[in-house]
Amino acid sequence: MKDVMDSVIEEIDNLESFEDVLDMAIALEEKGRSFYLDKVSEIQNPAVKDLFKYLAGEEKKHAQYLKDFKEKNSEVGNIHDIADFKPVASDAPDFKGMLDEEFSNNWMDEEGVLLSALRFEKKTENLYRELAKRSTNDQRREFFEKLAEFEKGHYEIIDGFLEYATEFRMQT
Repeated sequence: MKDVMDSVIEEIDNLESFEDVLDMAIALEEKGRSFYLDKVSEIQNPAVKDLFKYLAGEEKKHAQYLKDFKEKNSEVGNIHDIADFKPVASDAPDFKGMLDEEFSNNWMDEEGVLLSALRFEKKTENLYRELAKRSTNDQRREFFEKLAEFEKGHYEIIDGFLEYATEFRMQT
């Protein structure tokens, strides 16, 4: 099985231009949003539903940041809007509290979906870190580093959610 980072580097290496990089990143964010929205209808647990609705909204914002960056990008590039946001997991709503109240009978299925989401967020974070590392332009590097921090925050939210949920199940 291929390491997540290997597949990210391979994808980047196959791109020909910075515009292609942005198009791939936009497509990845839109794919993430679709994943979360599709899973909302399948999930029984209200806390997981709320988490996925939140993450779908986040992915939509990221796609828009990338589209704006692409539209306004020159050789120097412009950073706007994204600089005002703080990509910290603690800024997200507390989804864990709902777990105390309700678990569905399908938790193992939901856990698998959460693990898929965890992997997706890690891959996206790795993509942005690699793009930042390869950027020769400081503004582009900062832009991708900021996006990587957003994705890291999402990873931490999901990871914390899984940790809390599995601890809760072990105690009941």
